[in-house]
Amino acid sequence: VLSATISGLINATNVIRIGNDWFDIASYNKGQNGSAVPSVSVECEHVSYRLNNAGYNVEYFTETGTPTAILTAILNGTGFTVGTVDFTASVTFSLQQATSRRALLMQFVAYLGGEVEFSGFTVSIRTARGSSTPKDLTANKNLTVMAHSVDKRTLDKNGNPTVAYECAVYNPVEPLSLGDVVTLNYFLLDIDVSLRIVSITTNPYDSSDVSIEIGNYVNSLEDDLYR
Repeated sequence: VLSATISGLINATNVIRIGNDWFDIASYNKGQNGSAVPSVSVECEHVSYRLNNAGYNVEYFTETGTPTAILTAILNGTGFTVGTVDFTASVTFSLQQATSRRALLMQFVAYLGGEVEFSGFTVSIRTARGSSTPKDLTANKNLTVMAHSVDKRTLDKNGNPTVAYECAVYNPVEPLSLGDVVTLNYFLLDIDVSLRIVSITTNPYDSSDVSIEIGNYVNSLEDDLYR
């Protein structure tokens, strides 16, 4: 439902913040439904997609140094800053083709074997984002497995088929973050696994109502996190 305050906040320049993630308003539509109640629908995209702007494109890129120094060179002039980089050994990273600055960043993260993490306009490269200490999804019993999928055509780093579970969790005992390792013991479907959270959906009207997707496809985690 659209109030005068909300209507004033929804415009082409404001940025929406959800935790440490910031999103640009990509499109919005204000109107009235059948009962003449004003409403607004808004579609946003992560601020990291600003790095796709043509003005940031590079024709080629070659740097030798610490990952922190190379990340600094990648972000130079973009308004984004370097956060925590878990990798320290000096490397040479080269891309001899035209590309966007965001694609350059993601390829560098993949080259290191790390995972990208954004906090506002600060970019970090972690060995693995999220908590590696497993969190029990079924601790409060308020969980429903909505879907389970298996893809034998795509394998994880151990050669196993990629799997994914979509779960609805109400009032989780522990805070859940992207990249967290969670355990799922769901005896109704004979499920006993430990996997990572690759997407989170929250109800804006009820923060205790959370839907998550967990899976073992780690290599493309950064793509899924900021899809």
